Order: sequence, then C-alpha cells, then structure tokens
Amino acid sequence: MRFRSTLTILGLSVLSLPAFGQASVTKTVDIGARILKPLVITGGGNGNAGAAAFFMEFGTIALNDAGAGATSSATVRLDPASPATRSVTAGTAFLVAGTGGPLVAANPQASGFLVTGTPARSVSIKIGALSATVANGALLMTVNNFQAKWDAAPVFAMTVAGVNQNIIAGGTSTMLIGADLVIPAGVAGTPIDGDYKASNAGGTQLSVTVAYN
Repeated sequence: MRFRSTLTILGLSVLSLPAFGQASVTKTVDIGARILKPLVITGGGNGNAGAAAFFMEFGTIALNDAGAGATSSATVRLDPASPATRSVTAGTAFLVAGTGGPLVAANPQASGFLVTGTPARSVSIKIGALSATVANGALLMTVNNFQAKWDAAPVFAMTVAGVNQNIIAGGTSTMLIGADLVIPAGVAGTPIDGDYKASNAGGTQLSVTVAYN
C-alpha cells in the first residue's frame, strides 16, 4: 500500500513591491591633512648668536664677608625680560658690572632661543626639571625659579607640565630664559670661589622642549 502526502496551497499570490535599496552604491569621501613646518630652534635674541646664545650666564659675583673667614649666602636673579640684567633678591652680594663668567666673557645673559615654525600655531614649552645644578669640583649651587619671556607676552614661570604660547605671524618667535642662582653661605676654611658650570662633573643642565599642541 502506498501512502501519499499532499499539501494544497490555496489563494497563492505574489505582490511586487517598490525596491528601497540597490545592489550597489557609491559615495566619494573627501580627504584632508594639515602639514606643519618642522620646529627649528637656533640661538639668538639676547645679543649673542649661535650656540653661545643658549648659554645662561650669571656673570661675576663677589660675595660679602660674613666674618671669621665665612661668606654670606645670596640669591641672584637673571631677568629674562632684560637679558643682561641681574639683581640680588636675597642675602648680600656684589654684582661686578661689565664682566661675564666662564661661559660668556663679555657680560651676563639670559638664555636666548629663536623658535621657527608654522605662524600662529600654538606650542607648549616645557622644562625637564624645576631646578638645575652648577658645579665647581665638589662644590654645588642650585639654579631654580626658571622664567621665560616669549615675544611680547608677559614673563611666565616655566613648568614641567608646559606653558602654551603662539608662534608669531612672521614664523619666528623669540624666547629668553632667566632663573635664580642660589649661593650658599661659605664657612671658614671652605672657600666657595671659582668657576661654576652645569656641564661640569656633578652639575645638571637645563632641558627645554618646544612642541606643537
């Protein structure tokens, strides 16, 4: 005996509807990029040029006699707003005029930077540490309170986090950097006179970074 299964579909119809999609579609995409000039730093803006312009020179300083062979402490500030101007902000010392020091023989000077890049772009200025050290053998002195003058902007305190400034319309901005030299008191039998430099053994130099934001 055969068994046959039969399915009967009643009222079958096909309705053709409008299509809302296509088998393929094309869209053009615009592409853009902005290319900035490389940042270039050269020395200048402080009356010197080339590598010598980067030097921060506190010049010649005479200490005050504190008696019994000792000398008094002092803090000498190098002003970035006036590259060759120094002042004694604490303690007592005599600033010998018209003389430089171990780095720049002619006169004291704030460190001078010429920063060239894309005009009107914002840059961040950072320092590697809040203090540096100048050394003369085993004798050390601290340099801190780094301040900068960027073009016509007010003097600002430099930080490791960074401070924003804009490159001027001409494409080359001037930055001058000053600081405080902290001279410790000298004790009898331990003279502290001599030439101090951050590049000497035991010293630490200032690191400055300028980067586009």
